[in-house]
Amino acid sequence: MSVGQIVADGLGISLFAAIIVTACVLIIKYAVKRTLEDAAAKELERFRSELSAQSATALEHLRTELAAQSATALEHLRTQLALPAELRRQVAAKKVAALLALTEIGEPMIRKVLNSSPQEKAHVAQAMDIYLQFNAVVRSSEVFLSVDAVARLDTYLNEVLKANEEWKEGQKDAVTRAVAARQGFIDLVREEFGVV
Repeated sequence: MSVGQIVADGLGISLFAAIIVTACVLIIKYAVKRTLEDAAAKELERFRSELSAQSATALEHLRTELAAQSATALEHLRTQLALPAELRRQVAAKKVAALLALTEIGEPMIRKVLNSSPQEKAHVAQAMDIYLQFNAVVRSSEVFLSVDAVARLDTYLNEVLKANEEWKEGQKDAVTRAVAARQGFIDLVREEFGVV
């Protein structure tokens, strides 16, 4: 065996050994890479499922919390809307009651005042009583009536009293003015009721 042959045999074995070692390294590298990829894929899938479960739980919690908050806000809004509506309803009811009271007193007032004779103290007292009742109802109803309505009611009172004085003095057109004042009163009540 010559030196060339020994070197060639050594190189052949070394080359073969190098190929085997390289192949083993590549196989091991592939196996390690594949194992790491599989482990990473499993870990990623586990992380995704945990994240999905956590986000579903958080989303359900937020939905529940949002539903509770919207129910509370809706109830608060209903309360805020109901209070003014109830207040308007009560004011309207009191206004109607005041107008009905004014009508009950004011309608016959003209007859009582014009039919009172200065000689009969009882008639004068009744006329003044009904006048004072009407005036008291007007004053207690001022908060429910417009400023114009209160002024027109005062005018009606004054016209009835003026007509009474003129009637006692013998002026025949006093009744006509009193009736016109009464019609103005009726028109006012209709306007306030919204029936024109």
